[in-house]
Parts: sequence; structure tokens; C-alpha cells
Amino acid sequence: MPTTSRSKKNSKPSKNKAKTASKPSAKLSKSPSKSAKLTSTIISRIQNKTGKVTPVSPPAPTNHVALVIDKSGSMQSVRSQVVDVFNDNLTTIKTEVYKNTTSDGKSDQLTTLTSVLFSDQANIRFVAQPIDSLRAMALDEYVPSGGTALLQAVGETIEALEKVPEAKNATTSFLIITITDGEENASAAKWETALTAKMRTCQATDRWSFVFLVPDENAKHELVRKYGIPYGNVTVWAATKEGTKKAGESISRGISRYYSSRARGERSVREFFRADLSAVKKKDLTKLEDLSGEAKVLPVTTGEVEIKTFCEEKLRAPYIKGAAFYELSKPETVQSYKKIAIKERNGKKIYGGDDARHLLGLPDGDTRVFIDNLSNYQVFIQSTSVNRKLVRGTSVLYIPSLA
Repeated sequence: MPTTSRSKKNSKPSKNKAKTASKPSAKLSKSPSKSAKLTSTIISRIQNKTGKVTPVSPPAPTNHVALVIDKSGSMQSVRSQVVDVFNDNLTTIKTEVYKNTTSDGKSDQLTTLTSVLFSDQANIRFVAQPIDSLRAMALDEYVPSGGTALLQAVGETIEALEKVPEAKNATTSFLIITITDGEENASAAKWETALTAKMRTCQATDRWSFVFLVPDENAKHELVRKYGIPYGNVTVWAATKEGTKKAGESISRGISRYYSSRARGERSVREFFRADLSAVKKKDLTKLEDLSGEAKVLPVTTGEVEIKTFCEEKLRAPYIKGAAFYELSKPETVQSYKKIAIKERNGKKIYGGDDARHLLGLPDGDTRVFIDNLSNYQVFIQSTSVNRKLVRGTSVLYIPSLA
């Protein structure tokens, strides 16, 4: 809970009225450079009866996480995998909480979990339960059937969390993760318009983060357009056994990044799904296809030049569409059909193949890729055009077998 200003009489006798000790206002800063001040140097100074000054630590950030999972009949084929996703991410949340626990047993980030399953109706299993009190979901607790009341499930989850005692506190944030394999077809009519207003109102506070895993790009663009969900918080997944496993891994990585963001003083996230090579080891790369023998590395030493013209001049051969891979040099959206290649920044090895996307943590759908966590690697994206402008100081990989 946020601290409040109090006043005590000055310990020295005075004919004047007691002066009130003031405290600095504690506001959450979204700047990483200020986060340390928020957690360690911003204190309320309260003068007690003996005249001593007692430091009072600011309240720990509180995270209310909700997992809202589709339980319609079409999820039957991935039933056990969905249960695994819930349990694995329960473990991820507990791990993030415990690793931020101090020696006296207090967590730097208080956390609760809300669990919602939905089919024809929304079934709220529990709301804002302390994370350390929760057990794994059993298979018989998840039995798919019925339709898809997606809007109702999200709306009722928001309503339930709005009622928690500290919901309006500046240090309280909400992360609602929704997984569905289909479109809305069962919610009460009111949610068609009510949810739009509610989600936009919540996001305007900068304390609510909504994350969605949806079946196709149309659903993704609808969430972005209609509900104002940040593009980086929505991804496409495949409702197969392997697709469900990969979706769960993407959620787990996103949860870890969420906790890191909160530790920096941020109150919400806009890029839940993003590439991350910071934890990749060389042995992970060796599991990919080694393209070093075939790939040609072409440094871009001139100003802006079109990729087709550049490759033909360098190779003195006709350009093969799809054979050129440009180096990622700025945040951009990578389409689901584009292949990825990874090169050691100070080495000669080049890797690629179908699993390269997954090593980066990229989902199967279109996704936004950032360059702030590429570590010791260079990432190259397949170009499917002939007129892409290349950036001076980057490189191009030319790999005809991947065209």
C-alpha cells in the first residue's frame, strides 16, 4: 500500500502549532536509471515521539497475473499440452518471485495468480491467490467442450481484478495472458462494445498489460486495431502439440521479461514477445543447420543501395529472389514465412534452418524483433523483395539453397 503523510508534534516545546514533517512523493518511474532510487533511496521520513527519524521503505511492486485459457471443444487435441503450459508458467512465475526474495523472506515483487478457463461461459477458478499457495493443474481440471466466450472471459477477469483491495495503487500492475485457438462465438452481446471501452480505459492507466495468443494474423490485427493492444503483445500460435509447447515457451520468456521490466520501475509492457539471444550458448547454435560452407558474407560499404543491385554487383551473377538475407539493424516486423540466419559476431560460423526462429524466441506468426538483446550475434532476415534498401555498415548473407 502507498505510504501516507502523517504529522507528529515537535519534540521541542513550542507555542506555535506543531509542524508537519513532509515526505517526498514516490512515483513509479519508467526510466531504468531511476528504478534503483525507487526501490532503495526513496523513503518516507516520519518523526516519532522521541524525535528520531525512522526510514520507511516504499511498498513493493505488486503483480496480479492472470492466465485466461480457451477450453472450447477444439482444444481437445492439445489438452495435455495446455495443462503443461499452465503448470510450466506457474513454475516460471514462482521462480521469478523467489529469485527476487530477500534474505528475510520478503519478495521485491509481490505476486498473485488468477486462473480462468472459458468455453460457453467463463469459469473463474480463483482470483488473486498468493503464488506460493498454488499447486499444479491436474488433467481432469481441464476438459475441453463447447464454444468460445472469449470477450466475456477477458471482461469478467478484468472485473474480478478491479475489485482487489490495492487495484488503484500506483505500485500495482496487472498482466492478463489469454490463449485461444478460435474466434469469439459465445459471449453475451454486451461484451462486444463494453470490452473495448474497458480495455482501453485500463491500458490508459499504464498499469494493465494485455497479452494474447491467437490462431491467425486477422485475429491479431483485430486486437491491435479494435482494443488498442500493443502489436508486440499479440502473437499467432498453432494449436498442435508442438505449437502449444512453443507457445508455452514464448509465454515463459515473456513473463521473465515482464518481471525484469517491473524491477526497472516499468508498470506495463508493450513487447511481451520479442527475440532474445542473451542467454543463447554456442552449443544451442550447433543444433541448427550449419550454413557456413555455402553462405557468402557481403559487407555493405556504400550508402543506401537496393539489395538486388548490390548482390548482382558483388557476385557478378543474376540475383536469386529469396537467397539474400539482410542484417537486422533496427526494430522491425518479421513475417512468419521469412527464414532466419544467425552469425557469430566475431566468428565465421553461420547457422539457420527451421529452428532458428525458435532459438530466437520468435513465435510462428508475424512478430516484432528488436536489436537490444542480440548479445554476440548478428541476425539476418530473408529478403523477399528486390528493392530493399541496405544500410551502410551492415552485411548481407547470400544463401541460394534457402531461396
